[in-house]
Amino acid sequence: MYSLLLMSTIFLILAGWIGGIESVINWVATLLIYGFIAVALGGIIIPAEKERKKKLEEQWSDD
Repeated sequence: MYSLLLMSTIFLILAGWIGGIESVINWVATLLIYGFIAVALGGIIIPAEKERKKKLEEQWSDD
């Protein structure tokens, strides 16, 4: 986790040095979007799927 954060920081610094502030803003926005997707998958979708799987197993095991 820390290595990913360090690599992202270094990449943003290099993008700012090469492409200017617009490039940094684009990369930050991209990272925020990917972060939101990761949180959504890890915190909402995966537990919901586990609950759905549990309900289906209970339904079919009663028969």
